[in-house]
Amino acid sequence: MKHSAIWKFWFGAWLLSFAALAQAALSQIHALGGTVAITYPGQAPRAAQKGDRLVNGTFVATGDKSFALLRFADGQIVALKSNSEFRIDQYRHVPKDAGAGLIAFSAGQGGLRAITGLIGKKNPAGFKL
Repeated sequence: MKHSAIWKFWFGAWLLSFAALAQAALSQIHALGGTVAITYPGQAPRAAQKGDRLVNGTFVATGDKSFALLRFADGQIVALKSNSEFRIDQYRHVPKDAGAGLIAFSAGQGGLRAITGLIGKKNPAGFKL
């Protein structure tokens, strides 16, 4: 019986850590094509890859005949067109209270399309582009 309780504890801890990793993985570059660069705060720009995490301060730029599809933890989707510049100024997702979430994005040039996620639906005032 003692081993069963220990196993349940470790299994529960593993599930919680897996859920946290899965949640973080949802804010990422979901798809891309052509030349796409990503810059994290305090780092040099580099070629973006599918699965790159999106955190506050991340800057994404697409080149000629290129695109990037960004997916966020609350379900928000942003599709960047060719020759676009996009920055995540602030993104805060509270899974148990979408109304407490906040989104602030900046677009320097180019074009984008966005599909609002839970934050934009539950807290429209908390969405800024």
